[in-house]
Amino acid sequence: MTLSSRALVEVHVATLLYGFIGPFGKAVALNPHQIVFWRTSLAALVLLAIARRLKSHTLVKTWADLATFTAIAGLLAVHWVLFFKSIKVSTVAIGLVTTYTYPVLMVFLESWFFNLRLKALDFASAVAVLAGIYYLAPEFNLSDATFQGVIYGVTAGAMIPFIVLIRKKRVIDNYNSWDISAYEMGIAGLLLLPFMLYDGSLFHIPSSRDILLLVMLGVVLTGFARVLFVNSQRHLSGKVVGITLVLEVVYGVILALILLAAVPSKREIIGGLIIVSAALFESLRSRKPETSGTEV
Repeated sequence: MTLSSRALVEVHVATLLYGFIGPFGKAVALNPHQIVFWRTSLAALVLLAIARRLKSHTLVKTWADLATFTAIAGLLAVHWVLFFKSIKVSTVAIGLVTTYTYPVLMVFLESWFFNLRLKALDFASAVAVLAGIYYLAPEFNLSDATFQGVIYGVTAGAMIPFIVLIRKKRVIDNYNSWDISAYEMGIAGLLLLPFMLYDGSLFHIPSSRDILLLVMLGVVLTGFARVLFVNSQRHLSGKVVGITLVLEVVYGVILALILLAAVPSKREIIGGLIIVSAALFESLRSRKPETSGTEV
């Protein structure tokens, strides 16, 4: 097997593992901030151990870098809490589909960051995403679970372009992938610690079932999946990785159907197809390969 073929297998396995995150998050009987706290803390330990074993661990070099890591970690924490909130109040399909509106927003932010000119097709993609969102939740009703899920999911997705662009601009050239991931996840866990102390959930011992799911979320679906994902990027273009990652939505919906008997509605299928098609289209024509293939 060639290196590129092996890398393609690795990114598909990583994407499949990411697909389990939605169903597992839905199944854990904890609040979103509790799930994210344990997920990030466990993943940080795994990634830090990998970095030390590879003898590639680097301490944070400057206070400015620490501030940048903290800002990114804060956005990550908000992103993950909102994502899990979306799937908790609505469905796994709603949470995944609406979060994947981010590639279109990424195009508009890239045009600002890198002085790129927007094209008519970019606006067409944005209109398609808005149409998909409207199809998912046609009524503005704050008490409607689907509408709430859409709002939480879209807001979660909106965090991703800022995370990617700040990371690219400030830290990615100065630290290896393991350290970046470990610091971001570790700090995200620390930022959520006050909330865990405030509601007393830090001292709450989850059920044995939830502990198993949290270990799977943090160690396997985040830590191990991240190892495969980073390895694959060494031999594949960002565009190939980005296109493959869109399959996370498909895997997640299918796994939710198998594991949770969560059958997507007609609106979820049609609205999801519109949004995912727009996301895939923008991934195919991405003009900045270094920011495609994003996994946060």
